[in-house]
Amino acid sequence: MAGIFSDGMAEVRPGSYFTVGTSDGSSAVGAKDGIVAVLFQGTFGPLNEIVEITDSRDIYSVYGSDGKVDAASLAFLGGAKTVLAVRVGAEGTAARVQLGEIVTITAKYPGTRPFAVTVRDSLTEADCKQVVFYSGNKQVESYTVKKNGNTEGAVLKAAMEGSSYFTVEVNTDGALTDVAQKAFTAGADPTVNVDSYQAGLEILESVYCNAVCVATEDTAVHLLVKTFLDRAYDNGFFACGVIAELASTDLEVRQNHALAFNDEKMVYVLNAEADRMGETLKGYQVAAIVAGMYAAYASNYTLTHKILEPVTDLKEVLTPSQMTAAEQKGCLVLSKSPAGKIWIDNALNTLVELPDSKDVGWKKLRRTKTRFELLYRMNTTADNLVGNVDNDKNGRETVIAKLNEVGTAMIQEGKLVSCSVTEHPDKTANADYAYFLIDVVDKDSLEHLYLYYNFSYDTEEG
Repeated sequence: MAGIFSDGMAEVRPGSYFTVGTSDGSSAVGAKDGIVAVLFQGTFGPLNEIVEITDSRDIYSVYGSDGKVDAASLAFLGGAKTVLAVRVGAEGTAARVQLGEIVTITAKYPGTRPFAVTVRDSLTEADCKQVVFYSGNKQVESYTVKKNGNTEGAVLKAAMEGSSYFTVEVNTDGALTDVAQKAFTAGADPTVNVDSYQAGLEILESVYCNAVCVATEDTAVHLLVKTFLDRAYDNGFFACGVIAELASTDLEVRQNHALAFNDEKMVYVLNAEADRMGETLKGYQVAAIVAGMYAAYASNYTLTHKILEPVTDLKEVLTPSQMTAAEQKGCLVLSKSPAGKIWIDNALNTLVELPDSKDVGWKKLRRTKTRFELLYRMNTTADNLVGNVDNDKNGRETVIAKLNEVGTAMIQEGKLVSCSVTEHPDKTANADYAYFLIDVVDKDSLEHLYLYYNFSYDTEEG
């Protein structure tokens, strides 16, 4: 997808270009749900690169459990199917250990994650040694080395070529000496600041995801998220950023921060500090749960009155009048259901003041996600046709047919009421360009029920 265009502007690069506005009134590319990008600081793991994780258990094997890696795990608890994990930071040093004078073993990544190593006779194989690595109390890797005197270091190095955790440098010939739980010399964590998150966000622009969250309550980083999403949207990146601040920040200040975003791509969880079975969850942690929920729910469902399953209580319960005032400022507010569960009161983004190009539907998460999905599916379909059809009546009809397939699929999926693709009536195709008009009516959820009660003083029946 090449990106957004301004009416009347001729683009240089071939591709499909899009713009959005308001209206008065299957071979198709499918939806991609459940994908959350999570940026966090950690004590181990690949630095400044995307690691695609589809099993929450892999988070801790790759990154350990320290730092703020829990944001990725909580996104899974919210419902995410895939987490695009990005550990942010710069520099740092790696932990290392020396086994006698024979080898030096170094952690593959910088950070303070603790490691230890044991060298002992193998319990199962005669004339072999077992080299076992631990992180805390957990065994992470084990290797068998044949006892052969002078070349045991080289044999260990060869065995560990595929290690996920360590590299080996052979210093000299000789046999490996037995050691028990010998600790590595601790490494140092990378420096993490605003620039670190900026670098991490830039990595994301080449991938697809539904939501972005950052494991920090730093408002400077939150502003970076908005700036990134604004720029990336122009290049066909359709995701929402989900953020939250510290509960210690004054409630009115938080609301005004949400209002200042005024962006359908930003979701601000207002009263995010919560309890999880006695464990306090901070703002970034609850934001990660909400990001997982937003990503996971298909766009024919609303998050309004959906339960945050991992959350058992709120640290900050707002009154009805406080919730109304907050939602008018574009805040996503958490409240208690009649059954005492914690749910989303009203699934809103921070868009409050509407530009001429957007209608009220852009304020709602369900309809925003539906529209983002439509843009992605249609733009991808169109991009696949670039250079593959002629710019004549038959070629343009092929484009229309393929795009209508997407609209029809989304109608059948319960996401749209109607969708019609035609050649633009006011613009003429010529040379290598053509214009198409896509009229869409997307669905909404029934969220406001107005009940009229008529009571009678007369107690007689009939």
